[in-house]
Amino acid sequence: MLALPAITRASVANVRPYEISVEVSDASLQRNRLTFDQVAGAIRGNSLDLPGGAIKTDRGELLLRTQGQAERGEEFGRIEVTTRDDGTRVLLEDVARVVDGFADTGQEFRFDGRPAALVRVSQVGSQDLREISAEVRRYVSESRGKYPEDVTLTVWNDQSSLLVDRLATLIDSGLQGLVLVLVVLALFLRPHLALWVAAGIPIALLGAVFLLFCLGVSIDAISLIGFILVLGLLVDDAVVVGESAYVAQREGAGQLAGAIEGARRVFVPVTFGVLTTVAAFVPMLFLTGVAGQFMAAVAAPVICCLAFSLIECHVILPLHLGHRPDSMPLGEFGIAVLAVAVLAAVVLAADVRDAIGLVVGVLCLVVAA
Repeated sequence: MLALPAITRASVANVRPYEISVEVSDASLQRNRLTFDQVAGAIRGNSLDLPGGAIKTDRGELLLRTQGQAERGEEFGRIEVTTRDDGTRVLLEDVARVVDGFADTGQEFRFDGRPAALVRVSQVGSQDLREISAEVRRYVSESRGKYPEDVTLTVWNDQSSLLVDRLATLIDSGLQGLVLVLVVLALFLRPHLALWVAAGIPIALLGAVFLLFCLGVSIDAISLIGFILVLGLLVDDAVVVGESAYVAQREGAGQLAGAIEGARRVFVPVTFGVLTTVAAFVPMLFLTGVAGQFMAAVAAPVICCLAFSLIECHVILPLHLGHRPDSMPLGEFGIAVLAVAVLAAVVLAADVRDAIGLVVGVLCLVVAA
């Protein structure tokens, strides 16, 4: 399995440790005129690695070492115990029974009522857990027929399913949040404002992913908890800034000047509102132990998302709200309806193919209308 390109670490677990035992009977010792100490001394003297010194060269120092440590039962069986007067050698397998097996620990592992061994495949560094899972499942499916009939391979406790489920939860929650923001703000404020406020969700998420990548933090099942947790907080500051800009523009400040004035009015409360939330997660980064690692993996995405959300609402959002074209191809309300319809089609679709079909159908209907 380690020969597969996507798998770097695999180990056998829940099995008895390997053990090589040498069983010598009294009759065999008497027949070969040996003692137990002689047999033990032969094994001890012929199964070992010895250092042979070092050679200094212009390129460095070379270490010499003789490798004579026996690793398998047949290697122990070929160890010479003694030599008879006629010159014949007496090997260990001639005077003893070498058992290459497992230690008698009483340990037993069963799966579905049958004796089993567990092969644990682990992720290393930034490897994709989903790719590893797919590679293992492909190996298991292709290995049928390669082993005896009573030997079967089964995938158990696949942790990638948890990652896939949380990714699906994050995507579904994000799409539903986008739809709600678009609908509510389009009804009570303006469709143009609703579009740019809703755009703050993917901007903050993508910015957080980029920052986590730069910091060396991987996206896994634990860090996804932080993304899901902060998802409902990403548009709070953008909604406040957007509503303030809308009020300033309605008061006659102008398109660009109203957006800047609206962002300036709520700069302090919005900034400190985000900072107080960040302050609640910062101590989690300095916890120790296993629990500290878990908390840090959750807190890092939250802090990164909130930081990019704050930058987006103070820098990017006012610029978008201050530059609105006089006319749009489908009208301001038509664009908002199209965005809501596309997001709703993606949320309701069963798979990617259905989502693409629904998006194309909605786009055709809106253009035709």
